[in-house]
Amino acid sequence: MTTDVTPKQPVATMPAFRRYARFVSVDPAKNRYRFYVLAWQADLFGQTVLARTWGRLGTRGSTRVFFVGERERAARAIERLVHHRALHGYRLVESD
Repeated sequence: MTTDVTPKQPVATMPAFRRYARFVSVDPAKNRYRFYVLAWQADLFGQTVLARTWGRLGTRGSTRVFFVGERERAARAIERLVHHRALHGYRLVESD
């Protein structure tokens, strides 16, 4: 039985993002090459939406869009999403 020795980035160091944040989780021993992207977007009516995209590195992945209205209302949900990704070995590689 092998244990996961991938260093996990503490949740406290996850920065807030203005437009998007991209996370990756790579573990060759487990054939794990994944990405996760959170991005703010405006819909056709000017409402704020949060797009979550995930999948295997090198693919387009899957996307799910959530209508959040105001960003402040979605802050706790985003914190939970980022915390969950950090617990599963994802690390922040790019944000804006």
